[in-house]
Amino acid sequence: MKACVLISDTNKSSCLTIREVQDPVITNDNEVLIQQTAIGINFDDIMYRRGDYIIPKEFGENPILGFEAVGNILRVGKNVKGFKVGDRVGYAFCRLGAYAELNVVDYRYIFNIPDKISTEIAAGVLRKGLTAEYLLFKTYRVVKEDWILVHSSAGGVGHLLAKWAKHMGLHVIGTVRNDSKVATSLTTGMDFVINREKEDIVDKVAEYTNGKGVKAVFDGIGKPVFEQSINSLKPFGVYVSYGYSGGKLDPVDVFKLREKSLFFSAPTLEMYMANRYELILSISEVFNAVSNGIIMPNLSKYNMEGIPQAHTDLETGNTTGSLIINL
Repeated sequence: MKACVLISDTNKSSCLTIREVQDPVITNDNEVLIQQTAIGINFDDIMYRRGDYIIPKEFGENPILGFEAVGNILRVGKNVKGFKVGDRVGYAFCRLGAYAELNVVDYRYIFNIPDKISTEIAAGVLRKGLTAEYLLFKTYRVVKEDWILVHSSAGGVGHLLAKWAKHMGLHVIGTVRNDSKVATSLTTGMDFVINREKEDIVDKVAEYTNGKGVKAVFDGIGKPVFEQSINSLKPFGVYVSYGYSGGKLDPVDVFKLREKSLFFSAPTLEMYMANRYELILSISEVFNAVSNGIIMPNLSKYNMEGIPQAHTDLETGNTTGSLIINL
């Protein structure tokens, strides 16, 4: 099969290359073999490529990155229940290995894709849609009329979270890295957009909220915006750290949080979805939101040969919405 493999530790997107590799095989009775049709790209993939996250040695010298994809089942293990050959399914997390034409995944992590949702749209909302869902409804409990701040509001998670939050009656302030993304963010319906290059986040939040601050900050950037995020919160506010595209956070001074009795959370999708029942409930909410027009991903499309370029584009901030690979 064709796959995109990591061939060195140079940390650059050029260390990704397309190769013919051996087809994966089912080695566990709980696994399914999937012929993939669309793959999602996430910043976590870049974190693994750069060495920010450690790839276990079991994946070998030339690992295949990627966590999510859509495709059709080719084979099923003996213990697989509820799925059959030919089913169109998706998964939002796996043990790595999604950047390939075929992948073997534990059936407890997969789910059916509704007929009325296209493969491309599904690929654009799997991991990102589930992340938006748990951030809004589990990590932070939606309260109508609350003000929230969403960093990278034109990005994969950000643009879905902002749309969903507005539907739930929240007031949303987004931040973007340059003027080119302001208009894209405003199409989500959010109330205000802050250009981080030109405007002070704390000052603008204070202006938009009449000095009260926001109830929650959703931060997928990390270190560059942490201080401004904390200073934008109102008393008893919630800072949610779910990604580190700008770099990992420095050690947090808890006394800084105590000044306004703030809450700090660093959630992960895998922990929230560890129980299959929770996974199915959450992905159903995501697909319902898509079907009802509440959220709809903006798509940036590539082919497999374009994966290195997709990494470069995402890493340099030259993308908006969800990045997908069509096979």
